Amino acid sequence: MLRYFVGSVHRTLTIILLLATVPALCIILFSGVQQRRAIIQGSNLRAENITNTLSNQQEQIFNHVRNHFFLLSQASPVRDLDLNASQALLHQLTNESKIYNNLLLYDTRGNLLVSGVEGEATPDVVDVPFFVNALRYRDFVISGVDVISRYGGDANFPVLYVAYPVLAKDGQIVAVLVGAIQIPALQRFIGDGIRLSEGAYIELIDSQGKLISSYPYNPEMMPADNVPPSMWWSLNPNKDKGQTVDPQTQRGEADDIIMTFSNLNLDAVPGFDIHLLFSLPQAPIYADANALLYHTLYRFIIAFLLTLILAPGISFFLLRRPTYRLISAVNSLKNGDFDNLTSIKDPIIEFKNIAVAFNNISKTLKERTTELNEATEQSESAIKAKSEFLANISHEMRTPMNAIIGLAHLCMKSPLTTKQLDYLQRIHSAGHQLLKVINDILDFSKIEAGKMDLEQIPFDLNLLINGIINTHEERAKQKKLNFTFYVDKNIPRSIIGDPLRLAQILNNLLENAIKFTNSGFVRLDISSAGIFQHQVTLVFEITDSGIGIGKEQSNKLFTAFSQADTSSTRVFGGSGLGLAICKRLLTLMKGNITIHSQAGKGTKILCSATFKLTKQNVAALKPSHHLDIKTLIIDDDDLSRKSMKTILSSLNYTAYGVADTSEGLTELKNADKKNMPYDLVLINWRMPDSDSLETTKNIKKNLGLNKIPTVIFLTTYNKKEITDKAKTFGVDGFLHKPLDGSIINDTLSSLIKQNKLIDQTNSNAEELEEIPKDLKRIVPAKTTPTSQNNNLILLVEDNLINQEIAVDILESANYKVLIANNGQEALDILNDIYSKNNKVSVVLMDLQMPVLGGIEATRKIRADKRFELLPVIAMTASTDDSEKRKCQEVDMDGYIGKPFDVEQLFETLNIWRNGREIINPQETELKTIILQIIQLLKNDDSEGAVLFKQNLSKLNKEYPNDILQNILKNINNINYDSVIVMLEELINSH
Repeated sequence: MLRYFVGSVHRTLTIILLLATVPALCIILFSGVQQRRAIIQGSNLRAENITNTLSNQQEQIFNHVRNHFFLLSQASPVRDLDLNASQALLHQLTNESKIYNNLLLYDTRGNLLVSGVEGEATPDVVDVPFFVNALRYRDFVISGVDVISRYGGDANFPVLYVAYPVLAKDGQIVAVLVGAIQIPALQRFIGDGIRLSEGAYIELIDSQGKLISSYPYNPEMMPADNVPPSMWWSLNPNKDKGQTVDPQTQRGEADDIIMTFSNLNLDAVPGFDIHLLFSLPQAPIYADANALLYHTLYRFIIAFLLTLILAPGISFFLLRRPTYRLISAVNSLKNGDFDNLTSIKDPIIEFKNIAVAFNNISKTLKERTTELNEATEQSESAIKAKSEFLANISHEMRTPMNAIIGLAHLCMKSPLTTKQLDYLQRIHSAGHQLLKVINDILDFSKIEAGKMDLEQIPFDLNLLINGIINTHEERAKQKKLNFTFYVDKNIPRSIIGDPLRLAQILNNLLENAIKFTNSGFVRLDISSAGIFQHQVTLVFEITDSGIGIGKEQSNKLFTAFSQADTSSTRVFGGSGLGLAICKRLLTLMKGNITIHSQAGKGTKILCSATFKLTKQNVAALKPSHHLDIKTLIIDDDDLSRKSMKTILSSLNYTAYGVADTSEGLTELKNADKKNMPYDLVLINWRMPDSDSLETTKNIKKNLGLNKIPTVIFLTTYNKKEITDKAKTFGVDGFLHKPLDGSIINDTLSSLIKQNKLIDQTNSNAEELEEIPKDLKRIVPAKTTPTSQNNNLILLVEDNLINQEIAVDILESANYKVLIANNGQEALDILNDIYSKNNKVSVVLMDLQMPVLGGIEATRKIRADKRFELLPVIAMTASTDDSEKRKCQEVDMDGYIGKPFDVEQLFETLNIWRNGREIINPQETELKTIILQIIQLLKNDDSEGAVLFKQNLSKLNKEYPNDILQNILKNINNINYDSVIVMLEELINSH
């Protein structure tokens, strides 16, 4: 509503005037409608009064006729049937009356005895209703309207017959008096004393719906004509006698008509009634009412237009001019001119008050602005000091932590007593725990300061999830928890986001779930909430059967430095920052996190995050067959069995699960007898009721099955423990728990295809997704240099303890180490080595050093063509994302944090120890395709052959045609072993 008042004062004033007229207009309209309604209601009342008056008038006429006939029947000549006297009497009465056309006397058989007018046509009354009913009811009877041929007059003269029985002294009917009433005579009485409006109309109607008479005269409706049924039957002719029907509005041919209707109370035999109808057109009534309403509206519009004409001038002098002055003063204030005070002399008190208030605000704002500028400078100084403090404290805390963890690691490799080794292991573990707390605090500080930046790089979701599961699998196994996970098949595999932060979130949540669950299960489910505008929102659901928490405690979980309760801090440990960091990271990922938990009944955590999609996404799970594979799952663990059924169903397998071995064997035999055998049997390696190896032997040899199914073991243990023995019992393969849909699909598809259960003619292999053309051109070299310095590492580090730790760790892995104390020394050493035609395998470069720091030293290394293929790995105790960006800007190849993670250190060195290699994106794409083909063919998957044929035109652009044609020939001959060898040689030769 308020948006309509946005704009100039003139516009607002105009709107106010318009709004002010609305109530007046409503009142006028309401008054006009009320007047109109009053006129119509008055017309209805007038119609009702006229109807009552006319009804009474007509009733008096007919009651007079009745009384007259009663007296006439008592006259001696008539009662004694003195025909001559009766004829004289009736003749005299007919001539004197203005009503009767004729008076007649009939005997009881209907024979005419006397006629008051000789030569006048007389009706034949034998079997005529009014005559018969006069004899039957011994009472006054009125007939319907009729036309007769009048003697010496009209050929079609309308009359209304009445009849009355003549009783002898003994009460017997001796004759019947009949009178023919003149319709025109009745019509003369209708309009007497009544002033009708224009168009008003009165009608008398008999009980058969025929017109008796009307007023004014209507040449189109003659007496004895039938009244239109739509008019007649809508009026209720069955209304009680003597009552008037309320006025009704009827739709006429030209206009609506008000009608009222009355049944005359004639005290006659029932069924021979007369009805009166009064009609009044509405048009004249509405015309008067509308004229009054329009006249009032015209005057209102004239007054309103005059107001609109005068309003702009009034508003300019009283409102707009002082407003413009205020606006000018405000603009000066906006531009920082606090001394330009306004002085407004105006007759309107409110504007004077605004001027005073504005001047006071200007003075106050000047004072507050000065204070704010000083506070801002102090705040910026504090923020800068905090950032510098965090950077420095990060480096200063991590440097001694590197010494503690590194030296403990080295000591544990030296000869020790059992007690000494135990102490060192505790020191090493405590150091890592302290490092985790430090990392949490620093991460939280960066998020709070708004300095946490998320990477946007492509990554494989399945690989990330598998790595996370492997991280927590051993801990879950130690606690004997059923640890499972499921990734929905419709989730895109290749997405763009920050894999490290996503892993941090999931690791934290799974670590908590396992930590707070002593028995039962922990489960991770990943699904998609939908894809929109090239983005996918993933939903991660972590469910456990652990201790759970109450609703009050769950509300505190995402608050920094908070635990569910203080006892959990003592029992389970933790800084209370993990979930707070997760929540803030998910917010940065355009997601959210919620928790549903109940004390003693476990916890479910739902979190979501949004990722961009790569140009072409490979489906996370894609069945490679089209046939219906019938699978039996024998597993005593309900959750594991249900999870397996869900995964298999999503892969188009028909799955049935049982909880014990005997039931499974029975199911196999029954299905085989019904000629509906199972194709696959998945058996839990450790069933409580039987030996799974013996069960496999029974399935393969002792059950007598017509079709022997493929048997796969489900195990949470290392395959090497059971592989050799299991093969002798007929086990065809293994699946490792927790169950992963992608691995299950690959394993089962490969085993089934080896058994030739799938028709390979309908392969659904597709071209691999196109590799983006802007991929990084620098990659680790694949070939191993023959240089004797392949294991030579240049360590650039200014801290002596860090030097000692790094050297000992590297030399323990047979690396040779050269030490430089700063970046300048590193450049001098490299120049000396390369001048002698020797090479360094990898440079480990600290960032913060005296003389020449690591960033500037790397920039100079990259500027020298001799070092173009030399890998440089950053080492720093800083956790600031800006440090990582600086490393990327100077083309460093990796990033290792301090304290050293020994496994990460060696993993990074193994990747880069062979140097750097420069390849173009097109070559990378083709090599990726070839590696994919090789992997498929090694699994005896014919989709590899299909993939080769689909990409043959691409391969022709880079590789010799004769070699490719030879490979194609071997593919057509299904000589996959030769194809694999030729493809590997093709990659190595280019």
